Amino acid sequence: MTPTIEEQTGWIGLLPDDLCEDYRTLLRITEYDYDIDNAEFLHYCEERGITNRIIDNQILQQFYKHHGWGKKAFFQTMGGPHTDNGHLTVAWRGVLAARGALQDCWELWTLRR
Repeated sequence: MTPTIEEQTGWIGLLPDDLCEDYRTLLRITEYDYDIDNAEFLHYCEERGITNRIIDNQILQQFYKHHGWGKKAFFQTMGGPHTDNGHLTVAWRGVLAARGALQDCWELWTLRR
């Protein structure tokens, strides 16, 4: 079983249904078990306002879906001969923050099902 957000980061919401909105905390989440193909879960994410973190791009969607795809694969997929690595680093952090937000939302959703 994937460690909780609290176990991974030490973060605890003030209320039981609080979602973490701290970017740095979301980046510290490294283990995921959310299912982005679950329509009910995605509906819950929409209700909670999490889907605004997910960039609607087919390539990025694959990085949200495949938790094991890392930074090296991201740079190889998104990069090119004229790509600025600084921009790719920022974009990669966006993927990690989105994964963290999805995992946080998944944890709450699975507790309430």
